[in-house]
This record gives sequence, C-alpha cells and structure tokens, in this order.
Amino acid sequence: MRYSVTHVVTSSHRSRGRRPTARRIPRRCARLHPRRRVAAHDTDGGRPTGRGLADDDLPRVARHGLAAGRPDDPRVGRGRRRDHGGRGRHHDAERHRGGGAEHRPRAARQRALRAHRRARPRPAAALPPPPPRPLAGGAARDPHRGDRERPGVGRDPRGRRAADGALSHAVGPGLRVLGTDHDGRRPGPGGARRSAPPPRLLLPGAAVSIGRRIAPGLVGIPDEVDVVVVGLGITGAGVALDAVTRGLTVLAVDAHDLAFGTSRWSSKLVHGGLRYLAQGQLAIAHESAVERGILMDVTAPHLVHPLPMLTPVDDAMTRGKAALTWGGLHAGDLLRRTAHTTSRTLPRPRRLNVTETLNLAPSLRADTLRGGLLAWDGQLEDDARLVTTVARTAASYGAEVRTRARVTSATGTRVEVRDELTGTTYAVRARAVVNATGVWAGDLDEQVRLRPSRGTHLVLRGSSLPQTRVAVMVPIPGTSARFAMVLPQPDGTIYVGLTDVPADGPLPDVPVPSEDEVDLLLEVVASTFTTPPTRADVVGAFAGLRPLLEVAGTDETADLSRRHAILTSATGVTTIVGGKLTTYRRMAQDALDALVGSGRLAAGPCRTAGLPLLGAGSPAQLRGLDAPTRLVRRFGTDAPLVLDAARAVTGLTDDELLAPLSDTVPVTLAELVFGVTHEGAHDVDDLLDRRTRVGLVEADRRATGPHAERALALVRASRRTPARALPHL
Repeated sequence: MRYSVTHVVTSSHRSRGRRPTARRIPRRCARLHPRRRVAAHDTDGGRPTGRGLADDDLPRVARHGLAAGRPDDPRVGRGRRRDHGGRGRHHDAERHRGGGAEHRPRAARQRALRAHRRARPRPAAALPPPPPRPLAGGAARDPHRGDRERPGVGRDPRGRRAADGALSHAVGPGLRVLGTDHDGRRPGPGGARRSAPPPRLLLPGAAVSIGRRIAPGLVGIPDEVDVVVVGLGITGAGVALDAVTRGLTVLAVDAHDLAFGTSRWSSKLVHGGLRYLAQGQLAIAHESAVERGILMDVTAPHLVHPLPMLTPVDDAMTRGKAALTWGGLHAGDLLRRTAHTTSRTLPRPRRLNVTETLNLAPSLRADTLRGGLLAWDGQLEDDARLVTTVARTAASYGAEVRTRARVTSATGTRVEVRDELTGTTYAVRARAVVNATGVWAGDLDEQVRLRPSRGTHLVLRGSSLPQTRVAVMVPIPGTSARFAMVLPQPDGTIYVGLTDVPADGPLPDVPVPSEDEVDLLLEVVASTFTTPPTRADVVGAFAGLRPLLEVAGTDETADLSRRHAILTSATGVTTIVGGKLTTYRRMAQDALDALVGSGRLAAGPCRTAGLPLLGAGSPAQLRGLDAPTRLVRRFGTDAPLVLDAARAVTGLTDDELLAPLSDTVPVTLAELVFGVTHEGAHDVDDLLDRRTRVGLVEADRRATGPHAERALALVRASRRTPARALPHL
C-alpha cells in the first residue's frame, strides 16, 4: 500500500518587520531523552546545531518505519485505531485534532519505542559457539528474549495432563512439581531464574533415610519391602526412583554394578524419535520427543545438552535425497513442537552454505560439498553418569540400592539374593518383583522372547578430525533413514557409530565389536572427510546389545520396534523389556502403573515427570557455581559436594584433587574419590569403566589405573578414622 505523509513546515527565524506566521516549536527537553542511544530519530542528540541556531522541527519520516514494523505516522495503515501512540483512553482528541505540529505548542517528537516493544523478525538459530564447550545445562539462554513457543509458567512438560493422571494430583509437602520452563518468580526485570530445590523425602508413608548411599553387598538389607527391582541399568534405576517417590519401600539390586550392561554402551544421545517417525511409528516418535523435553528441561538439564547435528550435502547425496532429509528434519521439528519443547531448548533446523558448513566441520571434503543441513538433538554428558545419578537420587529418597547382589530365584512375592562379596544368600519378601535386566530378562522369565541386536561404536582422538564442533551425520548407502554418526565428546574424544546387526548365540556380559563392523563404519565415513580416519586412528571400540522384542514376520533387527512392553510371568514376576534410554522414565511409570492398576501395590500417581535429579539446576545457577567447569558439567549443583567430600576424605589440596590424571584424561582424583564415597564404586573397574569412561581407551586405562587404586586406598583409610565425617548427600 502506498501512502504519503504531509507535514506543516514552519520557519524558526523571525522575519523582519512583521510577526511570524506561526510560533516557533520548542526543542525537545533533554529530560525526555533518558537513554540517548534509543532516540535514534534525534540526529542532533538534543544539542544546538553547529551554527548556534535551532533547527527546524522537521519530523524524521524515515524514523521507525522498519524498526517498529509499521508506518511512521500512527494515523496511517491498518492499525490506526490500535493506539500505537500509547495515549489510550486518556487521549485528548480536541488537542490533537489538527494533526500538525503547530496545533501542539509543547509537543515533542515521537518517542522511540522501547527495545522489547519493537517488532523484529526472528533470527535463524545461531550456529554453535566455538570450543571450549559451555557449562552444563545447555546453551546460554537470554531471559529477556521472548519465545512464541514458550509454554506458561508451571505448565506440565508434556503439555496437557496425561489420561492416566500423572502429575494431575496434588504433590506431597516438600516435593515440588516443575513444568518444562518453570522459572519460579523473578526478583525483577531480567532477574535470574530460580532453580528448583534439591529433592527431599517428605512424602506420606515413605521411609525416611537421610544420608543413605549406594553400597556393594547385602549387609543390612531389609527382609521385606514393597518392591524388589532386579537390574540397575537405566530402566531398573528409573523403576526404583519412581517407586520410592510414590511412597513405597524399595530394594534395587544388580549382580555386577550400576550401568554394567547396555546402558553404558549407547551413543550418548537423547533422541527425539525422528527415525521412528520415518518408519511410521508415530506413537514411539512422540513419546521419545516428550521424554527428551522432560530430560532437558526438568529431570537432568545439567547432564543433557543441545547437540548440533550436521548433515553434509555433497555429491553423494542427490537432490531428491537432500529434499527428503530436509523434510524429515522439519518433521522432527514438528515433533519438538508437539512435545512442547521450546526453540530455546532445541533450535529449529536450518540450511547452511558451504562456508558455514566448513566452519562447523573443517575436516569435510570441500571439493564435493554443496552445503549442509543443521538440526538439533539432545546429547548426554555420559550415559553411565545418568544411570548413577538416577540411582543416587533414588537412594536419597530412601531406596536400598545394592550392587554385587545376584538374584538366584524369583517369584512375584519373593526373591533369593546372593551377596557376591561374601557368598551369603538372603531371602526378601515383596509385594511386587520387577525384572529390569534388559537382554538378560529371559534368565528370570522364560516366557520373554527377545531378538538382541548389537550396535558398535569406534573411539577416536579429537585430533583425528580436528576442530569438529558438531555431530556429522553420514547417510549409510542403500538406506533411506539410517546414518552413521561422528559424535564429538566433552572429554576430547570422538565416537563413530552405529551398526545394527543381529546378536546371535549366547549373550556375553561385555559384548565385543566384530572386525567387519569396524571396517563398515570406517568405510561409510571415509567419503565425507578430506583425511578420513583409518584403523590406526581407532584407539578404542565398544558394543552394546539392544533388548528388542521379537516380532513375527520381521527379519532385520533394524526394523524391530523400540516400543517397550510390560509382561507378567506365570510366577508373578513383572518384566519390562524393549524401549530405549531416552524413554526410561516412561517405561518405569508404565511398569508401576500396571502394578498399581492390578491391585498388587497401593501407591499414588507417578511424580518423576516433574522431579529433578540430584545436581539439576538452571543454566544461570550452574554458571554461578564456584566449582571447576568439569565438575559442574558432570555433577551440576553437586559439584561443590564432590570437592568437599574429596577434601574431607583425603586431606589433600585442591590443586592435587583437581589436576587431570594425564595429558589425555581430564578426569580428576576428586571424581574418583566421590565415586567411592557416594556412588558405590567397589573396585578399579567400577571407577574407570562406569563412574568415568576412561576404560574405553586401553592406553588411558593403563595410565590412570594407579590413580584409581590410590582413590580406593584413601577412602579405606578414612573409614578407619571415625572422626572424619563425609559431607551430607
């Protein structure tokens, strides 16, 4: 629409011999310019002109036309009756009837709009910052910036309440249910977010056990509980936390250690379900997106960070496949929106040109590159660290969490458990027994039929693909929805994965990658990088087994559903199988809901969707902690506790406690000591393989083994000195 603005111009100079035709318009007073940088329309800044003469009061027609997103004259255009001038019902129509400046003797120029009132186009998602990585809790978030997708304060992270009533009931005293973007009350404009308080066991009917920690062995366990959980992977730890926060007494046991099985062999990703969407599994895809949002915003924001994922568009990717991939990324963004995860948590996908693509991954082949597609997903600091934190949180609420405890027989109301340290067998009565042993579930329930698949990852040094700041997704030839992933890790290593092959034969406790899988991964990524990694660059490898449910008529394990199932054996044991790491919380909720619904347990609704784990905190709170960055990234708000515990046990200085164990291993002695005192580590393997991930590289294991032995010796010595008291949980 075209329009013109007419202004009456009057001279500010008196004419000789006659009266001026109009009174001079006074200049705007300096007090009307509280922030001179905002008043962009006043080119003179309220000062006289260079000749000492007042300038004419000519309205600056170009002012605000673009910045305010509307015409300069508030009387022109569609919004002329919407009170753009801010006069509202106090507007004096008689005073402003003429519309020109000569009718307003003391009128000032139009004031500049405040910054937060200007209509600006939303910029595209910013590229990830250069290393070093930011602190835990995700990228920095501007509390001043509005977000059109931001849910209301206190809103349930899944949007509307679920039909099963989760989080729809009043919460017991001391347990605070948070929504996805619950910020608390801010002290003022621009105030920092107030983080959730640490969880407390103040639920009606729950067993209070302040200071309870994870422990190896079975000494002192109760002979009767409400729920026995067998297996302490992510699923078993999640079931223990769900049960104890409903007010039930819980005994959770594992024959080996926390995260001993599949839970430590993942890609360290919190997926949003894009692959399942491509396979038409809409329910699983939506469930994954919802659980990802809960993990990133409520449960563990200190352990799950936004990860930029780059798909290079090169000669190997046809234009049709690039368009299909771009459509899939937008479908994944639609999943994010339906899960009520804001774009501040996970930005929208965007296209990149060649320069931007090479800036994020300089090792890519530039001669065949046409651009890139950038999307975002969640990345775990460490999958075993998440399992340990969930188990430790359950213990803080009163659950008995024991390792080195093997279940030799089980029914729905009774288990026999053998202490692997002493050989003593204990009988424990229970109202319900949950089998959460993953691919080994058939050992307790013969009716379970699984088809495990093996996924292999390679471990490279960061120098193999230097300055790679994002995950790189390489399409696997011959497939439409599968990619090999190059995943940079916080400790300076890079993982290359992931295979999906059937795991036939007996199931080992620790799976071993095959040579064919190693060759396949190196071959897939070779065509994408200028100097591709070779066998000499592979410093480690690991493989995990997926507990996939057997489905009739399905040949390939990659096509098997990742949906979980709740099964009840003839003996009454409840088995939970299937699923994946991202959806562990929902799996635990469904298992407990099934037991409550059948009348075997009397408990309230699930509370874990709004329950932060130990160490969870807002980004502002994490940045404000007076603790080393590595400890904050791995322990969140418990980082000071880690250092205090190490000081109390060892009596060493901070320099010695926080020094990296070697040039290639950033792990500190303080972490190893805390793993023994608060996280139930029993030997060197527990410390190097599961409390930290040093064991993934054999050379690093050899270099840090003496440090792990020293940490164990220091803790044993402190236990012989009762005067030393450890800091509270």
